Amino acid sequence: MANSHLHGLILAGGRGTRFWPRSRTHTPKQLLSFLGAQSLIQETAERLEPMIPRENLWVLTNRHLEQEIRRQLPGVPRRQIFAEPAQRNTAPCLGLAAQVIYERDPEAILGVFPADHHIGNPARFRQWMKDRGYREKPLYLSEYGILMPPDYGFEAPRVNAYMNKTFDYLTTATSATLGYPADGNRLVQKWSWYSVTDQTYNGWLFDSGNGQMTAVGRNYAAHTAAVAVEHDLAPWRLVTDPASPHYAGQPLTIQLKVDVSNAGNLAAKIGPAVVRFYNGNPAQGGQQIGADQTVQLAGCGDSAVAAVNWANVGPGTHAIYVRVDPGNAITETNETNNTQSFSVQVAP
Repeated sequence: MANSHLHGLILAGGRGTRFWPRSRTHTPKQLLSFLGAQSLIQETAERLEPMIPRENLWVLTNRHLEQEIRRQLPGVPRRQIFAEPAQRNTAPCLGLAAQVIYERDPEAILGVFPADHHIGNPARFRQWMKDRGYREKPLYLSEYGILMPPDYGFEAPRVNAYMNKTFDYLTTATSATLGYPADGNRLVQKWSWYSVTDQTYNGWLFDSGNGQMTAVGRNYAAHTAAVAVEHDLAPWRLVTDPASPHYAGQPLTIQLKVDVSNAGNLAAKIGPAVVRFYNGNPAQGGQQIGADQTVQLAGCGDSAVAAVNWANVGPGTHAIYVRVDPGNAITETNETNNTQSFSVQVAP
């Protein structure tokens, strides 16, 4: 249950200069939408709703934006969206809001939130990447953290449950249409906690006053320690050089290049792992092309290229098979995807 004395203050001033020319004096970036239908201030209010009821939300803005914010946030009481008399930067702004809220609730616990932050769902961001041709790029989340201390009304069991579900989502969420192909179509490849040593902003893993680990910190340690080591090697993309081979009456030499990835979870590289190319299915007598190649890969979708030259190639459609770690020298969580077939077309 939300703390009835927990209030949220959204800071929504500004002059519309940082995103110029899209933002203007009357439409600064917090009133604009970027990755969806909602504006940034609407997203902010929606994020706070599970923790802070709308009747405990406040917005401090300026006279140019007051009416538009009231229009965009109809669920927030009109009297709690108010303009500062003059722009005097953040500290005086907070002092004014704190006094107003104190007069309403002398036991208020006040959380302050910028109106112009975007905290997106990884799937939505992956859609944005795909739409712009970046699907085959890894997604790294940096400085992740959970700033939900007990003196703000967040008890450890609630925070730990949120932490565990978030960690599980970040490490397992996949999409066959949006995910990173080199990492088993996972949405997120790497994410890092903001800090485990910062004495002030460490996500309440330990008490900065006495240095003792908190219940949240113990949960963090237990959850991360239980993560099992994984390796998962697979060839996932084949290209040729030349890119569009054309037979002109003479046999060709084509360079085959395969991207091999590791969808495991270790930062350290493993290997070397052997990579073999075949003309035809090796299980049905396909012949090896060139010599064994090797790659070394870390996890989290790390990728490396192995290449061979394929001589005396004629016209037609050729089935090229690539096998990684054919001798099973590396223990993997998934051995079924080590061999993949690709089609190479040589025009007559």
